[in-house]
Amino acid sequence: MNQPRSSSRREFLKFAGLGSLVFGAGSARALGADGREAAANSAKRQAKNVIFMVSDGMCFSVLTAAQTYLTRTEKRSSNWMKMYGELPVVRSLCETDSASGIVTDSAAAGSCWGIGERIDNGVINITQDGRKPVTLVQKMNAARKRCGLVTTTTATHATPAGFVATVATRSDQKTIAAQYLERGVDVVLGGGTQYFSEDLLADYRKAGYGVALNRDQLLADAGKAPLLGLFSKSHVPFEIDRLNSAALKASTSS
Repeated sequence: MNQPRSSSRREFLKFAGLGSLVFGAGSARALGADGREAAANSAKRQAKNVIFMVSDGMCFSVLTAAQTYLTRTEKRSSNWMKMYGELPVVRSLCETDSASGIVTDSAAAGSCWGIGERIDNGVINITQDGRKPVTLVQKMNAARKRCGLVTTTTATHATPAGFVATVATRSDQKTIAAQYLERGVDVVLGGGTQYFSEDLLADYRKAGYGVALNRDQLLADAGKAPLLGLFSKSHVPFEIDRLNSAALKASTSS
């Protein structure tokens, strides 16, 4: 098998520049005729479901770096670039800047999605003047739409919590755990058993939730709603940890 040849710094930067140009060209195409056609077609149909997928911390530079690496070492494009080039995808920008700092944390960014306003770093859905706007999930519930949160972090981490919770500090994950129940999130899957006390789990069960703390319990509750699934004390382990742990591999295999 041929080994990828090494690259000098100058060569890498040259291809990085080309990757940026390709990325820009693909985006322009997606926002051009194909994008307008996709928008026109979607306007004729009503969506039944919406999946809001957050690749936390992944900005354009990450996509460009991945594209550069794959085209340089494996002579192929990334799946992201294939999507932009081959599918009627529309890309847009959403500003999620913090109200309190140059660097935005997950709480402020998640709150921008949750209530559409700038929030201080470390705060979830409470404005600088003390207002507590209705969150996106609360609005969806009022419209009688089912909502779920599925994450590889703790279920009560700032990013998923930004769609639901209202707390003065993102570290108050026990309060966030209780608010998920109070605000009627239909499905919650992730890690973070340490933030759900036995009393709180009992309250979830009393409210009709299936509560799964391992793979077997999840399979037993498959198809049920509402559902709470917690599969680790903290964040869900990384893939490399799963591959090197027989117990993790058994608990997550299909």
